[in-house]
Amino acid sequence: MSSFIQELVEGRKAIFVGGATVITRRGIDDPYSPIKEGTKGKVMHVDDIGTVHIFWENGLCLGAALEHNVEIYV
Repeated sequence: MSSFIQELVEGRKAIFVGGATVITRRGIDDPYSPIKEGTKGKVMHVDDIGTVHIFWENGLCLGAALEHNVEIYV
């Protein structure tokens, strides 16, 4: 893994700590688990490729790949 990617992942792990509340600024257009704009969730963890895994208030668990026009804020 390149040092840039490793720094990116470590940065996300520092920002999106387990239990932090997040809110979508844009919806997540997943065909099986869509998340509407403004939905709140709790961070479960950030995996080793930087995906932020979230348990959403609508009962869905879905990882947010921030590179794909997904915007969440703490």
